[in-house]
Amino acid sequence: MPSEQAELILHQPLINALQRVSTAVTRTGNLEDVLCGVLEGCSEGLACAYPSVALLDAQGERLVGKVISSPATRYKLSSATQRSGVRLDSLLGLRVDRRLAARPVAGSSSIPQDAIGYRLDMTDNLVVRAFLERSPFITSRFHDVLRPHLQAKVAAVVQRALDIKALALVPLIAAERCLGVLIVASSPSQAITSSTLPILSLFGAWAAIAVENVRLHQDLRNREQQVSLLLKKTIDAQEEERERICLEIHDGVAQTLAGAFHYLQTLDNRPELPDDLRGSLHKASTLVRNAGREARDVIANLRPTTLDTLGLVAALQYQMNELQARTGWRVDFDADQVRFPKAVETALYRIVQEAVNNVTKHAHAKRVKVRIKQEHGRAVVEVEDDGVGFNPYALQRDPHRMGVGMLSMRKRAELLQGSFQIFSDRGSGTRVHVEVPLFADENHVGP
Repeated sequence: MPSEQAELILHQPLINALQRVSTAVTRTGNLEDVLCGVLEGCSEGLACAYPSVALLDAQGERLVGKVISSPATRYKLSSATQRSGVRLDSLLGLRVDRRLAARPVAGSSSIPQDAIGYRLDMTDNLVVRAFLERSPFITSRFHDVLRPHLQAKVAAVVQRALDIKALALVPLIAAERCLGVLIVASSPSQAITSSTLPILSLFGAWAAIAVENVRLHQDLRNREQQVSLLLKKTIDAQEEERERICLEIHDGVAQTLAGAFHYLQTLDNRPELPDDLRGSLHKASTLVRNAGREARDVIANLRPTTLDTLGLVAALQYQMNELQARTGWRVDFDADQVRFPKAVETALYRIVQEAVNNVTKHAHAKRVKVRIKQEHGRAVVEVEDDGVGFNPYALQRDPHRMGVGMLSMRKRAELLQGSFQIFSDRGSGTRVHVEVPLFADENHVGP
């Protein structure tokens, strides 16, 4: 067999392990699951035993953190320590503090609940030294990573029970910060020597990337939730302000105009009114009547009373009738006679309103279809036109071209855990499709 093939076969487990780890670090889910993938790859590639990661954070004169191990490692350690009369949490955690479970470690806001929390004093301990000095270490004495919390004799008993000849510690460094320490032990089939450290450092670098990747992804999710929360509060404030303005117009200006029109009508009915004034009175009555109609239109556009009293279907039916009368288009309105939760009805009303406004401004259409259905526990809304259409993929490539109205439609749907889709092509019209679950949490603030 050629020497190159023999060398390839010899290193195949390491190559497979590195491929496995490179896949694991790209995940953005639970931190423990991601790190367990790295640890299992480390065990497979180096044939080492008990690989674990101590995520650490310096707080005063102590290191506070978590020890994360794969399920297989935890089982083996638990079995061996029980035979030695030493508790597993005392071995890995040194000093367990369950209250630490809610604290972020090493910049991560996601803490594995079944990892062991601990506090480690700044003593002459190899874990502390590897973290502070950012240097790898190899030791043949288990006591070096346990002192002063376990006596040397007890540590030796545990070391024999675990059949450990040596331990290696590698710092996890990302963005010039030390996030913790990777700890592995020798196995009966594989010794740990200085030649092991370069490859072990590579696995440590992968572990650091995994921790940083999860942290950044969680930070991004937190920011998205903050933006969604701010948007939700803004939309809620807009709706409240719309309602307030509508009430003020209805109870103030509209009532005043109605009273003025009634007063002018009373004057017009008086026979002694001179003819030269009667014409001016008719003009004044017309102006007041038109002003009252405009006030009602403003109320209808801001927050139609039918939306609150009769619901989404009735409010949109009125709007579609007005649209057909105003534009001369053919407007098809197909809706189930159902009521949805207030938040859903308000969001869908605004989405349809914005979609129809876009048709009016840009589509050059002659026909509009609006469909409202309840299907499989979801409210389904579609607005379709026969206009000029456009290329929606261009908006995906350049989000800056997406107008505020289209963004608001998408966000209104997403805030209710729904979906928003646009189907269009040049010369083929446009279809807006929205689905919102009827069991959606109104306090939900993220996609």
